[in-house]
Amino acid sequence: EDTNPSTRLDNEEILVICISQSGNSSSTLNDLKKAQEQGHRVLGITENRQSRMSKENYPVLYLVCEEEYVPPETRGYTVTLLTAYMLTLYTAQKSGLLDKQTLADKLSETESFTEFFDRYIEESSLWFDRNRDELYLAEKIGITGYGLNYGTAIEAQLKLYECTHLPSVGYEAEEFVHGHVFAYDSS
Repeated sequence: EDTNPSTRLDNEEILVICISQSGNSSSTLNDLKKAQEQGHRVLGITENRQSRMSKENYPVLYLVCEEEYVPPETRGYTVTLLTAYMLTLYTAQKSGLLDKQTLADKLSETESFTEFFDRYIEESSLWFDRNRDELYLAEKIGITGYGLNYGTAIEAQLKLYECTHLPSVGYEAEEFVHGHVFAYDSS
């Protein structure tokens, strides 16, 4: 990708953030190297303090999610989103785009969300239990999301495919109702 197509910014004004939960992804490490060679500021984000990313000459922000022992790394995804959000808040405050009171309000809101996280997991488990029999009959899976949650739909597509090995597709909600929904039947 051309990271500076308009050249309105100097390359050193661009921060390239590369995320790899394992910290060993060749493509992610190559992107860090390429961005640094182009004169961009870089930041690696990983959970693994012993990774190649950690041992190379890049600033690294560590995720606090512990190692996951099943392939669908959902905890890592959730912690990555939270970390990116926190990074955005502090960067906006440091840049003068967010005053201290708004930052405090956003942090309080985030803390409130995290306090209920176990409840969200419990509610999700109950939903799965109620729908288990029907879900087991599925032959294909479609996931929709809109706005910021479109990215979550794409991530859910990947996780469901990893878990079920069924064809899984993530859609933007508006796109889905304009045609893709007609491709689905009772299976």
